[in-house]
Amino acid sequence: MSLGKVTSATTLKADLVIFDSRLPQGAYLELSHPIAPVLAQVVSLTRTAERETAVVDLLGHSDGRGNPKRVEVPPDIGSEIRYAETMLIRDVLGVQSRTSEGLYVGKIYGHDIKAFLHWPSLMSHHLAVIAKTGGGKSYSVGVLIEELVKREVPVIVIDPHGEYISAAYQNDNKRDLARMPEFGVTPRAYYRDIREYSPDVDANKTAQPLRFDERNLDAEDIAAITSIGASESQKSLVQRAIHTCDRSRIERTFINLIKIIERERSMSKYGVISELERLRTVPLFQDIPTKLSGIVKKGLTIINLRGADSEIQTLCASRICKRIWQEAKVGKLPPCFVVIEEAHNFVPEQTRTIATAPITTIAQEGRKFGIGLCVVSQRTARVSKNVLTQCHSFLIHKLTNPEDLGAVSESLEGFTFSMNEEVQRLPIGVALISTIGWPHPVVVQIRPKESRHGGVSKVQSDK
Repeated sequence: MSLGKVTSATTLKADLVIFDSRLPQGAYLELSHPIAPVLAQVVSLTRTAERETAVVDLLGHSDGRGNPKRVEVPPDIGSEIRYAETMLIRDVLGVQSRTSEGLYVGKIYGHDIKAFLHWPSLMSHHLAVIAKTGGGKSYSVGVLIEELVKREVPVIVIDPHGEYISAAYQNDNKRDLARMPEFGVTPRAYYRDIREYSPDVDANKTAQPLRFDERNLDAEDIAAITSIGASESQKSLVQRAIHTCDRSRIERTFINLIKIIERERSMSKYGVISELERLRTVPLFQDIPTKLSGIVKKGLTIINLRGADSEIQTLCASRICKRIWQEAKVGKLPPCFVVIEEAHNFVPEQTRTIATAPITTIAQEGRKFGIGLCVVSQRTARVSKNVLTQCHSFLIHKLTNPEDLGAVSESLEGFTFSMNEEVQRLPIGVALISTIGWPHPVVVQIRPKESRHGGVSKVQSDK
């Protein structure tokens, strides 16, 4: 049945007169065309007393072999329109995978068409996952992690709240279980694929201790986790002591730094010595340092920072990202995928932290050495633009804050007015995805997780 007709057209857009008032915004339509049927999407609807009209984007047509081609000749005036067939949608949007490199993330919203992300493209072009609080971003990241783990990709998650360890258990959420048959997934526990490290094993009983070598700390690191950072004179003492150690080929241990600083005449030395003595008792720098080879290996490694203060969390993110970068650029690591949860705290836009430099370096240079990056945040405007603009794939759940929408618009090429409107009304569990390999952004219903989700609010029932 004809839904309407074309009243004017270019190779990019068309104006329609609509016969069916039930046509929803965002619907995929098929337009008659002399070459091949054209896939179009409704971007706006207008209703007057006389008639209803629509504006559609012309997304392309199939070349007959399942590949999308752009429209090079406008549709004829008077061309009829109808709802698009599944095959046309699938071929033009390019969301289905023909190889094992596809990550199954869900289905095109409102259609029984599975959507797959090309994981090598995510690794080489980076990903931003953003939403307002409670919008489903951590859930979607969990789905991606499940898919990457199945392909034996090393995934490292900087997890400030301890959300991701729940992947060790199979999903027992009643609503998720009810939806699984529709999406063709079954519950699964990933405990065999998970390693968990934490600087605070008292707060995180299942974790192995995360330990760093004190000899690798620089003055910025020490200043960031002590009160030394508030005093330039004290920071200068630490810098000079480190320089003395390096020049004299003495190990940069806390005790050696203390011995050198004790020889200083400045009264500032006493505060520095007190802070260094305190660091000697911090568990993070005791025992044997954690080997990077135990962190970057196939499966999921969770850096569980729950219970650690913000300074220690930032130091952990900094040291791990710095070590991954140093080892990857000399070819000592396999390709890996680094997820930074609460990215606005580690790489903020307005200020710098000790994690800013290593994470920014990975964002800018990591793809050359097999490091993929995923930044996750509910406050996009507060994430460093130097990092965000390096992300060429975006997974956007509901977003309403004007500043955050503006940040997305600045970072995501081709973020149109209609897309801006779309993300503000997305339902929970639905995301707009723009990614390398898909010719156009697509709204996707995220599939149920196979494993248990750990990012549920304490006041939200999962039953």
